[in-house]
Amino acid sequence: MATDYFPIIATHLIFLISIYLILASIEVRTELDKYLVTGFLAHITIGLILWNSRNINIGDARGFVTYGRRYADYLNGNPLKPLLVNGKEGWPKLLGHIFRLFGYVPEVAIYLNALFLCLAAVFVHLACQELSIHTEKPVAALLILYVPASIYWGSLPGREPLCWLFISMMVYSASRLVKKIDAVPILVLAFATIGMFPIRGSIALGLLGTFVASIGLSSSIGRIGVVERRVLAFLVVAIAAPPALHRVNTQALGGSSAGELKVLLSDANSSFVSEGEVSQSVLSFSTLKSIPNVTLGPLPWEWRPSLFLAIIDAIFWALLWYTIYQGVKRTKRFDVFKLYVFPAAIMIVTMAATLGNYGIVMRMRGLMIPILAPMVALAFIDGTLKDTLKLNKKRVQLKTQDDKKVSVSQETASELESL
Repeated sequence: MATDYFPIIATHLIFLISIYLILASIEVRTELDKYLVTGFLAHITIGLILWNSRNINIGDARGFVTYGRRYADYLNGNPLKPLLVNGKEGWPKLLGHIFRLFGYVPEVAIYLNALFLCLAAVFVHLACQELSIHTEKPVAALLILYVPASIYWGSLPGREPLCWLFISMMVYSASRLVKKIDAVPILVLAFATIGMFPIRGSIALGLLGTFVASIGLSSSIGRIGVVERRVLAFLVVAIAAPPALHRVNTQALGGSSAGELKVLLSDANSSFVSEGEVSQSVLSFSTLKSIPNVTLGPLPWEWRPSLFLAIIDAIFWALLWYTIYQGVKRTKRFDVFKLYVFPAAIMIVTMAATLGNYGIVMRMRGLMIPILAPMVALAFIDGTLKDTLKLNKKRVQLKTQDDKKVSVSQETASELESL
């Protein structure tokens, strides 16, 4: 059967017009338009190439599209309802409604994901503006559009771009609520959390709790004191952590525990755990031991040809963490660090507790990019990271010269005393 391209062209035009109207309404179009247009077209092009290639592994993207088609058939009267996993059912259901409206055209999902990534870039850029992180180029937005995880996973008809969008909305809400309690960011935060539950249910509640706690710790709102804010933040985490960790510990694959899930998702080629090393609890030594793997892995002693792409991703993440360190160290913007470090930490713990191979780690840790983007942008406030490193080198040289002068002065004083 010949493909009906009218829905593809129509949807493409609708999404382009939507992006223009959204950016015009929030007055950031002139800063981001060229980056968003090129990013939008690049993701569509890459997505179409990957989707139509039969020799490239695109993970579970084809599975989501297949379930979306089955759900569309169910909506059209087919009595067989597809079995969808709790916490992952949102994206297939959304695709089902789209396919019911436009017909079965998988390319529509690729266009939709390109739109989601562009909107995520806008929200992260707005967060940087709220936090007075001004850079020569929109570094945070470019990070969303062009990092390896975004280029690959964001171009496929999977659920990652929608997760990036919801997390970016949380990042933006936090940047406003830390300064002033307002109805709009509260509604945005609530919408993002509710929207994320059927997409990535295992981390939605944990992110909400840690974002609220971070806002409480970082906020200077009203007359509430530092001690009271810390107590409030502790109570929020204490209330949110047990159900969040319970959901992580019992999520996916027929109610398997985190430990069982970790083994089931491992294989001989990319695994960094074995069944004997895995605990059935989220809070365990196994989780602690896996943190270096999910943040920097594959580690150098694990490198082998079959992990080539994972090694490239690991090098990128090593550079990313170093950039964050340099940015925070130089700018002393610990307010930004405190605001986003706890949400990033809950993502790391979730990955360490449930993941056992680098294939899925590469995809999952990409979800931290929207959270880390404002901290990365700190390193570029006075120009490029190269300028930052030059400045640090100059400071070291000046300090060394000062130390030498002090040393010479002490030697001269010693000589005078001996005369």
